[in-house]
Amino acid sequence: MSINKKTNPMTKSQFNLWLRKWEDETSEKTVGEFGNYGQTPHIYVKDIGRLFHLNADTKRAGVGEYLKFLDSESHLIWEIVPNRNQVLNKVAFGKNKEIIKGFYLYIC
Repeated sequence: MSINKKTNPMTKSQFNLWLRKWEDETSEKTVGEFGNYGQTPHIYVKDIGRLFHLNADTKRAGVGEYLKFLDSESHLIWEIVPNRNQVLNKVAFGKNKEIIKGFYLYIC
């Protein structure tokens, strides 16, 4: 079950705070439980009129890498890039459009 609904998404700043708190206060391997289907949306985020979702199988290491990017770029740019199936829905980060392994954030 997701922690928020598509109809009530977090802001980007709330999302960033939630990730930092999750990393600091839990020892979970992934941000959510996902059973047999890892691509389950878990957190919804709205930024600049666009809706995104972070999948439940997002890994602790991926969250850590995202937070490192955030620490180095206070206004971290989110860019939409093709996923591995060439669908334009994956989010890359920063000026160089970096893909973070294990961090599954997509535009809805």
